[in-house]
Amino acid sequence: MSVVQSVINKDIAKKIRVVVVGGIRTHYIKINAIQKEYAKLPLELQNQFEVIYVNVGQHYDYALTCHIEALGVHFDYTLQHESKASYDILSSIFKQFGNLLDDISKSGKIDYVVVMGDVATTAVSAMVAIVKAIKVVHIEGGVRVKRGNGNEEFYRTIADHCSTLCFASTHEDYTNLIKEAFSTRAYFSGDIMYDFVKDYFKNKSFTEFNYIIGNKLKSYKITNNSYILSSLHHVENIEVDLLQNLFNAFFQSQFDSIFIAHPRIKKLIADNRIDTQKTLVVDAIPYQENLKAIKSSVFCFTDSGGIQREAYYFNKRCIVCSDLTVWDSIIKTGSNITIGKTMEE
Repeated sequence: MSVVQSVINKDIAKKIRVVVVGGIRTHYIKINAIQKEYAKLPLELQNQFEVIYVNVGQHYDYALTCHIEALGVHFDYTLQHESKASYDILSSIFKQFGNLLDDISKSGKIDYVVVMGDVATTAVSAMVAIVKAIKVVHIEGGVRVKRGNGNEEFYRTIADHCSTLCFASTHEDYTNLIKEAFSTRAYFSGDIMYDFVKDYFKNKSFTEFNYIIGNKLKSYKITNNSYILSSLHHVENIEVDLLQNLFNAFFQSQFDSIFIAHPRIKKLIADNRIDTQKTLVVDAIPYQENLKAIKSSVFCFTDSGGIQREAYYFNKRCIVCSDLTVWDSIIKTGSNITIGKTMEE
């Protein structure tokens, strides 16, 4: 917290009001880490802040929100949306979050809105804050793909441009911010997800982990029959042929396989009767259990930025199925390799 403390020293005389925004699985993980670290601060430092946590609800399926309960994340407000269409959710977030900021402001000025990552929630929440003339803090700022037209690139860039403070997870991300003339707002703070893994999982081994199918929690026994852990959810990877080829490859492998199916991928599998063969297809794995699954796997196959990083923390190889991987620094180490967005027989 030394970086944060140095930033706010000038404002130390008054209590600083901060609204921390989450809306998807990875946000819940980062907010959990923030809450745990905040609880470790001396009371005199904690008392200099009023922190309000808001779940704006971009993820709403139990398979994606189960991490809140599993991690014990606290939210002061959770937004609900009538329509589940993506555009309607974002429109609803813009209106509801704006109204919520107005309500919170009635009891005192909001000093900062904290957003994180590179999803629609990140950009929308940041834009709402600047409309309300509230300073924005972006956690995981400066990440740049610099190729392709993925939405995530636009979202994270919007958030950086909206922000007064940008906290970078890697030196490369920090350098990107400096090159874009953000030197007055850029701070290298390190990777909050690594801190979580280091503190809770890095030196442990496991005999089982839990997963979710149909809102029911089940247990997977870890044996000598090693398994591949896989997950896809990016729009460019929602292709019938790619998924069928993937399951065919898993079938021909000497290893067992477990596939974490995002709700839209699960629907695609069902609608097209894709043969998953010997692969165990699960709806979700709660975050702490997912770390156990990654650590105990033989390797991972994914387009998930979170899994790419977590595999690296555990010294696991990871095959990245994407043309737009945001963690080039891990690719450069040789730990992860990218095969692009298509997978041929």
